[in-house]
Amino acid sequence: MIIVKLFGGLGNQMFQYAFGRALSLRFRVPLKLDLSWFENVSEVDARRNWELHAYALQCEFAGRREVAQYDRQPGRICWRNTLGKILGLSSGQRYMEKDSLVDPNIEKLDYRRNVYFEGYWQNPKYFEGERKLLMQDLEVKTPMDQANENTARSIMNSNSVSVHIRRGDYVAIPHVARFHGVCPSDYYERAFQAVASKIRDPNFFVFSDDPDWARANLKFLPHATWVSHNPTSQGWEDLRLMKLCQHHIIANSTFSWWGAWLCENPGKIVIAPQTWFRDPEANAQTRDLIPPSWIRL
Repeated sequence: MIIVKLFGGLGNQMFQYAFGRALSLRFRVPLKLDLSWFENVSEVDARRNWELHAYALQCEFAGRREVAQYDRQPGRICWRNTLGKILGLSSGQRYMEKDSLVDPNIEKLDYRRNVYFEGYWQNPKYFEGERKLLMQDLEVKTPMDQANENTARSIMNSNSVSVHIRRGDYVAIPHVARFHGVCPSDYYERAFQAVASKIRDPNFFVFSDDPDWARANLKFLPHATWVSHNPTSQGWEDLRLMKLCQHHIIANSTFSWWGAWLCENPGKIVIAPQTWFRDPEANAQTRDLIPPSWIRL
């Protein structure tokens, strides 16, 4: 069995699920998700919710007893294996992500035993070949409401381009800001020019967790629709609209990465920032993150 720890926002959760789902198929073992992080407020810098419940996932969920043997909290490490034996659980392996590059050692693990994975796993090479299946799994289960249906109709009846501006914790939390950074307005202006040079009559649909900043700094966008009717607690609704767009200008955010990746337009143009992380070492490891057909600016 594979157990994958989930944490972070919707984009992070999608990468973690896709990683585990692909491994479970490749090694023909069940997949379970550990959702315990969402119950522990002390671990959370920016409060996040479990959002994949909106999707048609193919997995089970790990119980507290199953997760207990992998718990790293102080005072628990020394007895977690003993606890597993007492509870009748098979001893397993705990595997931590080392960096953002593909880890070849993952293929060498003993999947006859339970393997518990902890990391972001933000590398699409982990789930190459499973796009069709993941498109099915990451389909929202509930129908759109009227407001989203109206927006979706506008998107599908135009040469639509999604534009995502990510700020939030990238600005508000100092250590997050130092590591990630934000895309400046000149990135969006260059991206707009690149898209406008390739397609006729683009219609821009802007998604942002800081719509006031977006309106003030993206005045150069013509024919812009500001999508702001969905609450932040229902990020999957914005993501469902985003993936319907024909083309994409994404932020340094896994949220808009998935909006572009899930888009089914074979001729899509995707503009992505050259600087994904402000931290140079982390940014150097994003070479696999951006598909070769996408344009980095």
